[in-house]
Amino acid sequence: MPQTVEIISTRVLVKHLTLILALLPYSLATRRGSAELGSAFSFSVCSPESIFDAWLKRFPRAYVSERREREHRLRIFSDNLHYVYLHNLRNSSYKLGLNKFADLSNQEFRALYLGETPSFLPLQHGLLQATPISDVKHALGGNTPSSIDWRSAGSVTKVKDQGACGTFWPPKSHL
Repeated sequence: MPQTVEIISTRVLVKHLTLILALLPYSLATRRGSAELGSAFSFSVCSPESIFDAWLKRFPRAYVSERREREHRLRIFSDNLHYVYLHNLRNSSYKLGLNKFADLSNQEFRALYLGETPSFLPLQHGLLQATPISDVKHALGGNTPSSIDWRSAGSVTKVKDQGACGTFWPPKSHL
């Protein structure tokens, strides 16, 4: 048993040393103000929150519920930052960086940009803001038609070639 503990302790020590050595260039570069992560992404301190703050300056966001949403996005950002960091430690044929999508989870990104059904997205986090139908009916004074011909309203256009995207969201209304 002591041998197992020694092996585990050695592994933990190696992981910590690897992390320290990997962060050393960033730490030294930040003293000169020239650290980069990804495409010319500069930051001055290596904590995930300070990197997130610098990222927000480059990719401004207006979160619906400022404090709660920011905390949620910071957690996702930190996970993505960790993923980027671990990937870049490997001797891969490409490097990852932080871009405008760094505060999105994989599921959110796929739903918003790859056409997957976004029904699982948390509406309270501001990506998809929903207005309850009852609010719409109330705003219209309760005079909502039972159906709408979107063609006669000029809201439907001819089918367009969307190229390799392959996504199509048909207009849908449930009033």
